[in-house]
Amino acid sequence: MNRPTDDVLMARIQEGDIGQLGVLFERYNAKLYSYFVRLTSDRVVSEDLVQEVFLRMLKYRHTYRGEGQFTGWMYQIARNACGDHRRKWKAQAELPADDLHSEQRAERERGARRGAATPAAADGLGPPAAR
Repeated sequence: MNRPTDDVLMARIQEGDIGQLGVLFERYNAKLYSYFVRLTSDRVVSEDLVQEVFLRMLKYRHTYRGEGQFTGWMYQIARNACGDHRRKWKAQAELPADDLHSEQRAERERGARRGAATPAAADGLGPPAAR
């Protein structure tokens, strides 16, 4: 059976068949995870960054032109996500303790207003290997 190429999958995603993103996820999530573990030395952060890459791939699917390799585009998104993560944590590390706690409280409140999952509701979530 012929596997659709990454370019074909991205064309389908761009046309609105977002279910094809799952095929790309199965194809590349382990490679991205390993990439992020090497960069961050943090498995939890790496899992979050993999998810962020696929969310951004969906959000920015219109920017994929198919002129180069798909993996080049995907890893550029990964580098950007990692850089954004580092800048965010560096900025938080520079906050005084009182400001950091205020920021954490504000983030929790924003999550509660958006209907964020509670820990009990999130029990079924996690990496596929953990389920």
